[in-house]
Amino acid sequence: MMKFIADLLFPRRRLSELELLILNAVRARLEPDVQPLWDKQVASINRVERLQEGVEADFFRMRGGKVFHDPEIAFPNRTKELHLAAVAVSTMSYVLKAEVWSVGGHLFCIEYSGGAGYFEEALGMNPLPDFDVQCALLADISSRTGLADE
Repeated sequence: MMKFIADLLFPRRRLSELELLILNAVRARLEPDVQPLWDKQVASINRVERLQEGVEADFFRMRGGKVFHDPEIAFPNRTKELHLAAVAVSTMSYVLKAEVWSVGGHLFCIEYSGGAGYFEEALGMNPLPDFDVQCALLADISSRTGLADE
């Protein structure tokens, strides 16, 4: 019950349908051995900061009011800033390009070209329009290259 009330009062804590669509597209392209880490990281996001005009969504894992980076669920590749994937979402002749980034081995943000507002609204339509999602991985998060502590 408390979670339901918190979700109503603080919607910024949850991932949006568009963010989930993009993150799931990236997950589908990952090697099976890193998918469990990806799932744990996505599930542990409890704060989402969205910039105005829908140009970026930043993801945080908070504990005790502070950002927490759990080393147990960090990707093997802990490069300081890693451009993970490029995703294109299209519907009804509109295209949204999204870039997915990690920082220090943790999923950190989605950057949008233009704004995501139209697509957020379209995902709430009934009936739901057809969406085409294309994803290209740009980095290997399963390798130990670029470790932050090296």
